[in-house]
Amino acid sequence: MPTFYTGKGDGGKSYVGKKSVSKTCLEIEALGQLDELNSMIGVLKSHKVSKDLRRILHEIQENLFIVQSHVANIMLNEKFKVPEFKNIKIK
Repeated sequence: MPTFYTGKGDGGKSYVGKKSVSKTCLEIEALGQLDELNSMIGVLKSHKVSKDLRRILHEIQENLFIVQSHVANIMLNEKFKVPEFKNIKIK
């Protein structure tokens, strides 16, 4: 199988929205790890699991999206409104 690449590289930068951020940024690492976890949960959900487990895994994924939005908000020094955790989720 042939390998395709542009040869331009990315200069060690990732883009979040229109903002260029170093790939060594801790928040980028955190977002990547959270994304990997979310993907693995999706793989697990694609297997034969009980409805209860599927519901719990879906809830975990929703919570991970909320955490990611908070991390991105901090990283970008933004003041956009991020989803909040209900008190029942914080224990």
